Amino acid sequence: MIHLDADTVQRLRKIQRTNKDRKVFIKVIVLLMLHNQCSPELISQSLGIDDSTIYRYSKGYETLGLEGYLSNFYVAYSGQLNKEQEEQIKKEIYHNLYISSKEVAQYIEHTFGIRYSNSAVVKILHRLGFVYKKTKSVPCKANRAAQEAFVSKLKELLA
Repeated sequence: MIHLDADTVQRLRKIQRTNKDRKVFIKVIVLLMLHNQCSPELISQSLGIDDSTIYRYSKGYETLGLEGYLSNFYVAYSGQLNKEQEEQIKKEIYHNLYISSKEVAQYIEHTFGIRYSNSAVVKILHRLGFVYKKTKSVPCKANRAAQEAFVSKLKELLA
């Protein structure tokens, strides 16, 4: 159980009303419920979070204080490639034909020294705006006379 002074309770109530971040909201509710002598089991059932999360939040408040407890230290993973490298990959793919993600992965490894799996390269390519189009087969037994006739007719039209 946690004992909060009146000022801290008032600050938490204000954060509860004004904050839009779900994680911060749940952290605030956990503190207020612990302050109101609610059991961790009740809090767990009410908020749909694990008991260990409640104990971790309680310990975090005691060690970090209110400001540290409410801070979000999470930094999203942005990958190993920087923006310039991604732009270079875009230019390379626009100017050269790559049949598979395996070839792109080999280009990335050869150029930047960074190894990616094929599925990771597919995700990178999607993020960069590329899509995969399955190739279509072209008949290999074309009528040569018909093609020559078409080309000569086309030349006459263009002239």
